[in-house]
Amino acid sequence: KMLYSKENQPIQKFILESPFTSYFGADSPPRLGWYIGWRIVDTYMQNNRNVGLQALMNEYDSQKILQLSGYKPGI
Repeated sequence: KMLYSKENQPIQKFILESPFTSYFGADSPPRLGWYIGWRIVDTYMQNNRNVGLQALMNEYDSQKILQLSGYKPGI
């Protein structure tokens, strides 16, 4: 649900510098949002090989990238 959130408060807790990502406790890595974002984009590019880097950089619809990535985090 948090991946689809447009609220700033939850997003900031995932990307701002801190000793850990507060939603997951003191044992979690900091800035976990950066890593998850990279995984989503990496999966998107693998699943959409017809999209080049320039087209990716020109795409501002983050929800489109998330949906077309088919990203499913390993649990």
